[in-house]
Amino acid sequence: MNCSDLMNPAEVAAIASAIGIAIAKGYNGSQNAIIAAVLAQIADTVATISTQQIIIQDCYSDQEKSDSNSGSSDSTSTDSDATQSANSNSST
Repeated sequence: MNCSDLMNPAEVAAIASAIGIAIAKGYNGSQNAIIAAVLAQIADTVATISTQQIIIQDCYSDQEKSDSNSGSSDSTSTDSDATQSANSNSST
């Protein structure tokens, strides 16, 4: 995707509002409540998936950076892991 093809955030919000108004005009209050609940669930699911995708992408990006640093951070990570393990063992 080319960054110049992305829509302005205000345009996205305006389109979403227009769609919401168009949907709501055709239904009564209780029907609109059901539609809103379903759309909220869909939005939450998409947000959860996109968040996990970002976390995975960041993890791989960090791993690639770490690998390109000729392994110098690997020993630091191992030392940190050993310290955390020792701390958790002493607290139990």
